[in-house]
Amino acid sequence: MDCPPTLHNLLYNENLRPELFAYFVEGAPGQILDNENANVNYGACNGTTCKMVSLSWDCPIQEASMRELIQQQGENGGVIELPYPPDHIIVSIKPNEYAKWPNELNLAPSSVRANEIHLPIGKIVRPDPKRYSCHISGSVNVRYTVHAVDLGFAITVWKAQGGTFPFVLAMLENICGGKPLTYERAYVMFSRAIAASRFRCFPQSHTFKVNKLFHLRPKILAIKYRMDIGPDGYWHERNSFTDLPQKKRFCSKDHAELS
Repeated sequence: MDCPPTLHNLLYNENLRPELFAYFVEGAPGQILDNENANVNYGACNGTTCKMVSLSWDCPIQEASMRELIQQQGENGGVIELPYPPDHIIVSIKPNEYAKWPNELNLAPSSVRANEIHLPIGKIVRPDPKRYSCHISGSVNVRYTVHAVDLGFAITVWKAQGGTFPFVLAMLENICGGKPLTYERAYVMFSRAIAASRFRCFPQSHTFKVNKLFHLRPKILAIKYRMDIGPDGYWHERNSFTDLPQKKRFCSKDHAELS
């Protein structure tokens, strides 16, 4: 979008606002982030792993200028800053073995690439205003749009649920802004590998306390749920917990009842 150079320089400072920058690396692994940009019926949805293929612009003039810029600056390697963000990122995915992908929905016909589907991925249709916003100064925040695919060298524990992988390399230390390690999260990490011998952890820093792992405990509600699973394999609610008297406390500050 056209904006004054002073505003452009204020916004696009990667040290202050790295969320306004995205990187494309040809052949790098990625992950689709939006159901409405893929095709859920054929197995391409939010969370689908993919591979970066190319960039495309709807405007032929912009695409021609970008192609020329990449050819000129790409000879020396390094990062090329594009003045126009791409309208689509072309990615390749492995087709779902249970669904026959139509040729008209594949940018690379099956006669050429039998085990590879090429898809154009645009921007997220309805981005979360709370998630996709950044602070400028004072009380000023700006919202931005983001492509529905991003580089994905790792996945979160939440995304890994239900998956099975030949090898798992887990990050046990808490990262800035990330959720702390819990018993349930550690369980999901470990249970994703096909064998215990194929589970590894990143080396821990000197600040990480290994004893922390021995103090992890499952949540009481999860214990209750597992206790209520009968010999037949079905869940049956029991009264051993539900019949306990309910404790009530009163807050002297505003006399609000807390249960």
